[in-house]
Amino acid sequence: MKSITKIQLSLMMFMQFFVWGAWYGQMSKYMTDQLHATGDQVGNAYAAFSIAMIVAPFFVGMLADRFFQAQKSTWFFKPCRCSHLVYINQY
Repeated sequence: MKSITKIQLSLMMFMQFFVWGAWYGQMSKYMTDQLHATGDQVGNAYAAFSIAMIVAPFFVGMLADRFFQAQKSTWFFKPCRCSHLVYINQY
């Protein structure tokens, strides 16, 4: 693999975890203040995220390996997730 590709992938992964860390800790405050969620609802939301982060790579990996290259799925899903987070923050 070329050095520039390694650097680009490393930067992409750093930014992914940076963004997750930036909003993940603030989710409970947003849910309780803006959405008036109870403690159980906030806990269920965090639990759903945890389960999804464990299970999702298996399904996406199976689809990506079978139908198209993993790089293309990453290229497609990263902007989708980013735009979704921007949309959520508008409200």
